Amino acid sequence: MMRVRQRRVRGFGLLEAIVALALLAGAGMALFAWINTNIAHAARLQQRQWLINATWLANEWVQTINPATQESGKLALAEGWNLTWRGRPVSPKTSGAPFPGGLGTPFRLALYEIAVTLSHPQLGKEQQFIFTRVATWRDPVQMPMQ
Repeated sequence: MMRVRQRRVRGFGLLEAIVALALLAGAGMALFAWINTNIAHAARLQQRQWLINATWLANEWVQTINPATQESGKLALAEGWNLTWRGRPVSPKTSGAPFPGGLGTPFRLALYEIAVTLSHPQLGKEQQFIFTRVATWRDPVQMPMQ
């Protein structure tokens, strides 16, 4: 009878080491690609959050504008944001509601459409939106003669 000799495995051979390194490199590349994608996504989310905050700030600021006295203008908001607006009337001036007792009011009203542009040098694009606001004028009060 012939005796079969068993060979002892003492460690990794060159082929096994190359296969292990190739698997490790492939897994490392996939991991780095995943991390890079997450970082890019986080940067886009941060830019979007900046834009949302600046839009909210611009919205609040535009609410304070009376288009009758400030038809257009430019303003530097916080953190490098620039706000420009231009208003145009969409209705004629009309008298406001009379006071009780039929007395006329010194106020005139008109609807204005305000086009707002919000920009930031780092974003590279402008955000535009349109508001419809009431413009008010006050006529000088005429005191009745006695």
